[in-house]
Formats: sequence, C-alpha cells, structure tokens
Amino acid sequence: MKIGLVMSGGAAKGAYQVGLLRAFTEHKVDIDIYAGASIGALNAVICASSDNVKDAYEKLNKIWGELGRKTPLELNAKEVSRLIVLSFLKLGYVNPKTRHFCLTLEKIINKYSPSSGLISDEPIINLFNKFVDLDNKENWKDVWVSTFSGTELEAILEFVKEELGVEGKKADYHYLNIMEEDALLETLLASAALPLLYKARSIEGKAHFDGGIRDNTPITPLLDKCDVCFVSHLSNGSRFDRSAFKNSSTQVIEIRPSDEFVTEEGNFATVKAMLNFDSGKINALIEMGYKDSSRVIQRLRSQNMFEQEIRTLDSDIDALLDDIDNL
Repeated sequence: MKIGLVMSGGAAKGAYQVGLLRAFTEHKVDIDIYAGASIGALNAVICASSDNVKDAYEKLNKIWGELGRKTPLELNAKEVSRLIVLSFLKLGYVNPKTRHFCLTLEKIINKYSPSSGLISDEPIINLFNKFVDLDNKENWKDVWVSTFSGTELEAILEFVKEELGVEGKKADYHYLNIMEEDALLETLLASAALPLLYKARSIEGKAHFDGGIRDNTPITPLLDKCDVCFVSHLSNGSRFDRSAFKNSSTQVIEIRPSDEFVTEEGNFATVKAMLNFDSGKINALIEMGYKDSSRVIQRLRSQNMFEQEIRTLDSDIDALLDDIDNL
C-alpha cells in the first residue's frame, strides 16, 4: 500500500505536524509521497529527504525546538531602510516644487532596489542547508509543493478571494525531485513567500508567492499516485471537502485539530497565531498534533480489524455453504 501525506500551511502552526509525525512513527506508518504549501512545504521537504518517518520526526522535532528558542522572524534591515526612504519621499509630494523630483527618485529606487520583503528568509535557508541532504536526492521520497504565480498585488487579492471562498486563479504545482539545487530552493522559498512579508521568488522568469494563497492543502498532485492520503489541516475551519475527490482511486483521510489553534487574543489574533513561535505554544501544538493523529490511526486500525472479522465471517459462511452443497 502506498501512503501519501499533504501538509497544509499556517506558519508557526506548522508545529502541529511534528506531533503528527511522532504518531506515525509510534504506529509504524511510513509515508511514500508528500505535498505541502508554505510551512507545510518546508516540513514536507524535510520529511521527503529523510530515510523514513522516524528520521523525519526526529529532524522536525529538532528544527521546531530551535525555532522555539530563536524565532525565524528576523526583520530585513535593507527593506526597512528602503521603506523609510520611500516614506520620506512621499512627504515631498505635497510640495509642487519637489513632487517631480521625489516621484523620479522613487521610480529609480523601485527599479534598482526592488522589495526584498520585510522579513529575512536567511533563517529558512540556513535550516534548509543544515537539515536537507541534496547529495542524496535520488533517494528522496516524492515531494510536491504549491505556489502562486503573479504580482504582489494579485497575490494579496487572490489571498482575500481564497479566504472568502471565491473562485480565482489556480495554484501551480512543482515536483521537486527532478529540480537542480538552485531551482529547488527557489521554488521551496516561493511556496512560503507570504506577500509583503517575504520577497517574491522567480520560477522560469515569473514571480511566485506562497502556495497557500490559492491552495493551502495541495492534494491534487497526489491523487491517484497513492492508495491512501492523509491530509494535515492547520485550521479549525478549513473548507477542504474530501468528497470532492470521491472519483479518485486515492482514499483521503483528514487529520483536523481537536482544539482551538488560535489562543491569541485581540485584533489580528489569527495573524498573531501564525507568527507566534513561543516555545510553550510550539510544544502545545506538537502535543495536539500527536493526540489527534494517534486518534485517527487507532480508529482506522479498529475499523480494519472489524472489516477483517467480517471477511473471516464471510469466508466461514462460504465454506459452510460449500459443505452443504457437497452433502
């Protein structure tokens, strides 16, 4: 039986997937093929490049332990300086004598010093280089990630549409195993490039952003490539509907959080939850992921046992009928 795993995006909430891997390890459920978006893409690549699910869990557990001790959210000093300069130039718009000069200078800055994102992606790159073995790529499990292709403004608008359940542009899906090192890293960073926070990444000459903008749960590449596909959600209210894939040969099994992910309070609580890399919160999410995943696996195992008992009973009945026919 071939088993797949889809890892949804959700920034700091991705710690939940560490607990999921722990449960899979304890119940000896190995994964053959992965897909992910945003933080789920990063987790998926770590898993796919690991020898087995136990090795994947140990790596992810170590990584998220480090993230809890030192947040990956480092301000990009270059971008902050750039925005300060642009802000001062906008002040010059009110004076007709300086307006033309300020507009011209702003165009020059945007052309030769484009946005590089408010948050540096160096911490992500460092983790990738530390834990991902590119020299052993031929032994990786298959792994796919989603991205969104378009301008930063389009990315923001499509994100709003997705949140409202409105149809829009489709996500792009990328098979990482066949890519060269530079293209692979660029595509992975694109899948986690939230507009405004991180800079866009170039794939085949086009700007790409976070895959969660249009497909935060990228199961599409795995359909009909595995017998069973687990889907890890990082939201209590995910609109994912597995009945939409009933015509696929792949059986879809969802793992949804049993408790509230967003425990933060006040305005923008959801955003705060995504950016909360506090070690206490990370550990709580890992434990939740472990318990929820264990519950799903145990239920599946009990159903299989019940189905086995039915098959045994059917076999006994068939044998009894054969005996009666032979009388």
